[in-house]
Amino acid sequence: MTSKLNKLLLRVALLSCLAMPSAQLWAANINEIRAWNSPERTRVVFDLSDSVLYDIFELQNPSRIVIDIAPGKFSGEMPAKSNLGPLISSIRVGDREDAVRFVIDLDTKVRYKHFTLRPNEVYGDRLVVDIHPLGQPKSVDREQKVVKKSDFLVVIDAGHGGEDPGAVGARKTYEKHLVLEISKKLEKYLDAQPGIRADLTRKGDYYIPLRRRTRIAVEKNADLFISIHADSFKRKSAHGVSVFALSNRGATSERARVIANKENSSDMLGGENLSVVDDDVVEVLADLALNKQIERSLDVGAKVRMRLSSISRMHGNSVEQAGFVVLKSPQIPSILVEVGFISNPAEEKKLKTRSYQDRLVKGIGNAVVQFAKENPWQQIDWRTASN
Repeated sequence: MTSKLNKLLLRVALLSCLAMPSAQLWAANINEIRAWNSPERTRVVFDLSDSVLYDIFELQNPSRIVIDIAPGKFSGEMPAKSNLGPLISSIRVGDREDAVRFVIDLDTKVRYKHFTLRPNEVYGDRLVVDIHPLGQPKSVDREQKVVKKSDFLVVIDAGHGGEDPGAVGARKTYEKHLVLEISKKLEKYLDAQPGIRADLTRKGDYYIPLRRRTRIAVEKNADLFISIHADSFKRKSAHGVSVFALSNRGATSERARVIANKENSSDMLGGENLSVVDDDVVEVLADLALNKQIERSLDVGAKVRMRLSSISRMHGNSVEQAGFVVLKSPQIPSILVEVGFISNPAEEKKLKTRSYQDRLVKGIGNAVVQFAKENPWQQIDWRTASN
């Protein structure tokens, strides 16, 4: 079925709804509108009380995206103008009989895509509109760090972000904010080490799909990838640090399997359209290359464990392994560090202190320095290497 036919059928269905008496329809509430900005897009999310029919189209002179939701009622608040980013000048709302109309006023020419998401354990129904600039956006942070060819480059990935808050502590600490704070400190620490540079997959509160995080590291020609997270568990007394590497033969423990499944579900919470698979998302992993990188990942993971064991309890006796999507890179040694249990009130409080964060950063950073010194072979251009 062609996209034009799909759009025609959608409009017929929408007009049919508008023609029905309002008493026969259950009007869905649009509870909240959120906007998230990343270097690649602006995402607008409509929180819905139920599934809806909607029509979306673009108008020019001036440029704007129009969304009709039928039947619907807006009971929330518009996002602050400061959250709209460089592509959107304003979002307006108005009533049209049994429908509610939203108009997204644009500052520049864009391309956009839209989709709905089913309820999950965090959110209800959602309508997502992703807006991408056709050219260079006006004020998006695209600063490129200067890295000499001889530098050992570490890409640090702060987990979750945007629509995906990660774990939430008893004191309402969001994992996405905590790990970004720690990741920025680790970046600064590593930048201060001779011959080492660090960069971040995300620099603000927005979501990046799991596979995109790995591709960012490959595009930057990274020598090491570290994903930072904070654990959670139903038993509030659970505490301590865990270090994980990829496994292509199943999880090394039930706990590793559970944590991998939890982290791999981030794309559903973050609002990715999982019904669409892009060609560059389909991974072909070369076993020999992947196995070699798993060996190196276990090596750097063991060094991180050793350094952190002096400041915190460590789970297990070694680096654990499971099928973490974010670690699936045959090109780059990759580890995931759970810096503590945000579900433990005492550990949550400790994780928010500057002194404890500094100790975590120093431990991880010194392990990276040791790994870099022992592995000069890592200076390979993975973007052009044939294997």
